[in-house]
Amino acid sequence: SAAPNPTSNGVIGVSVWFSEPVTGFADTDITTGNCVVANFAVVDATNCTFDLVTATNLVTVTADIAGGVCAAPAGNPNMAAVQLSRYYDNLQPVVVMSSSAPDPTSNNVISVSVMFNKDVFGFTNTDITAGNGVVSNYTTLSGSNYTFDLVATNQGLVTADIAAGVCTDAAINPNMAATQLSRVYDSVLPAVWMTSGAPNPTSNGVIGVSVWFSEPVIGFTNTDITTGNCVVANFAVVNATNCTFDLVAAGQGLVTAGIGAGVCADPASNLNTAAVTYSNVYDSVSPAAWLTSGAPNPTSNGTINVSVWFSEPVIGFTNTDITAGNGVVANFAVVDATNYTFDLVAAGQGLVTAGIGAGVCADPAGNPNTAAVTYSNVYDSVSPAVWLTSGAPNPTSNGTINVS
Repeated sequence: SAAPNPTSNGVIGVSVWFSEPVTGFADTDITTGNCVVANFAVVDATNCTFDLVTATNLVTVTADIAGGVCAAPAGNPNMAAVQLSRYYDNLQPVVVMSSSAPDPTSNNVISVSVMFNKDVFGFTNTDITAGNGVVSNYTTLSGSNYTFDLVATNQGLVTADIAAGVCTDAAINPNMAATQLSRVYDSVLPAVWMTSGAPNPTSNGVIGVSVWFSEPVIGFTNTDITTGNCVVANFAVVNATNCTFDLVAAGQGLVTAGIGAGVCADPASNLNTAAVTYSNVYDSVSPAAWLTSGAPNPTSNGTINVSVWFSEPVIGFTNTDITAGNGVVANFAVVDATNYTFDLVAAGQGLVTAGIGAGVCADPAGNPNTAAVTYSNVYDSVSPAVWLTSGAPNPTSNGTINVS
């Protein structure tokens, strides 16, 4: 038979040759194993043909011709033929790619194993199609086992495919296509930052803070937050990229929160970078206010220059926040955020006052001012009159005259 051994064809063409003409040879003289005889034909007295047909896969198909089933014209019976056999296999080789690399992975070199369910021929590195990567270090371990490295070109999805028909088994069955192998290559460290809607400075000792990561992370907890002049409370995980917590101030002044590098990792095991420190100034102290003047008390000057001082910078203080008694405010001026000046112009003789009530302005943290002690002065611009009197008669005979 011209059929290869093994063969993937279930119909095996066979020729029978005798060394001399014979008579009496028929298809019934052929004994088969795992198959049947079909299409028996006599070519001439020395040659016949037939097909061995099998429907059973992965079996050895045989044909035998026993001695004495036919004879030469001289009556000599034939000798037995050497058995003809073929192994029938029409199953396509199945191929599977596998890798112990995690998915995603931070390693750009992904080791891959290729396993066929039987030995194949003609499989090479060029039969592997890489997506976002290249094939390297291709090695043949056996007829059914091969290895290679899939080297990522860029971040993201990396794939390897083996198409159908790139190699065959011994029976010339072409391989089936492999299921695609894929890994996500991610070597980028997750960034982290903190934000807060709280004003800076703030008068609220509980500051809500949000933590944001540039990609999902694993293993981040409240103990990964370092604090200054405060403690962490109410830590909550919103999702794999966002957490929230409260910074509870321990005292007045600067409050900070930090997240160091390497406290958590993304699914590809890349450790996080450090966050920029979050800071805020906690100030719950109301600004004090007081009024001073270099004018003497009482004064004969109807325009009294007054300075206003605050214990810290304030916002929103104007001349209308000054309450005048027996006078009016003039020439109001802002020196800086803690110092203002104005003239208190007397409306009449007597007591002149200026007051600043509580809550007319606030510091940057929103704390309203406390009331100032009222400034007062006595305005007196009347010149004193003088007169002399005596109880002595006029004229008098007393040379000593008592006078008031």
